[in-house]
Amino acid sequence: MKKHQELNDKDAEIFFEVVSIYVRNLLYPWTYFAIGDKDNFHYQTLQTVFCNSVSFKKGMKRWNEIKTKKLLPEKDLTLFKPYLE
Repeated sequence: MKKHQELNDKDAEIFFEVVSIYVRNLLYPWTYFAIGDKDNFHYQTLQTVFCNSVSFKKGMKRWNEIKTKKLLPEKDLTLFKPYLE
């Protein structure tokens, strides 16, 4: 949150987008291995809105675009590279 606040408008927006991609990548596998009721409202919301295969693929495509076009400064990109490579 602190890093997001330090950035200017465009960089802050892209940084937030990368954080969303990162969180989705953490949650995406969980939706397959979660124990419990798959009919649960919260599980269904995650699965349909945020952690489905389409949004996962779009997120990774966007991450590759951000990385290759260097839409964020390199020091900010390196925060996410170990987790999104």
